[in-house]
Amino acid sequence: CMITVHNVQIPTVGTLLESLEKAGFKVESQCRQGYCGACRTMLKQGEVAYATEPLGFTRPSEVLACCCTPTSDIEIQLHA
Repeated sequence: CMITVHNVQIPTVGTLLESLEKAGFKVESQCRQGYCGACRTMLKQGEVAYATEPLGFTRPSEVLACCCTPTSDIEIQLHA
């Protein structure tokens, strides 16, 4: 699966957060287990899956990058 962020395509390597970090994107994160919600990311297109349902708060169309894995090509928007 490919991730598109800021018009750049990157391959999926582990979780969404791991993929973004490996590609050099800075994403705020703390717990890395889906509890705190610091890594909330806007999912504009595509699908992700969680190994376990996260406890961190998300709004509609947001995902927690630390614990989700893309299941299709996705497009995201990082929070400023």
